[in-house]
Amino acid sequence: MKYISSATFIIGIHIFVVYTQHFAYYSYIMVQIYNRIKILRTERGLSRQALALRMNVNAQTIGYLERGDYNASLELAMKLARFFGVPVETLFSFKPFPSLADQLRNNDQE
Repeated sequence: MKYISSATFIIGIHIFVVYTQHFAYYSYIMVQIYNRIKILRTERGLSRQALALRMNVNAQTIGYLERGDYNASLELAMKLARFFGVPVETLFSFKPFPSLADQLRNNDQE
């Protein structure tokens, strides 16, 4: 019996696939990535559909990204950052972004 295994890594999603003659096993581990897409989109008065057209993706993709149901590919992350005129790390983070209320409170205390 011959065993073949392979590993493929994608930004945000790690996929490890093991194949044998009798079965295929898939394991998906999704890393939570937080983003500010909705804030920047609404600041500019754009609908999800309008942003999706500019990014050449489906409007549902923008919704999935905003809710954190889906992580952007590296290409899409860079396109979004360029579109909004911000560094990628301003738009995406592994840690939750502080709320605007917390930031305002901290500024008032300084």
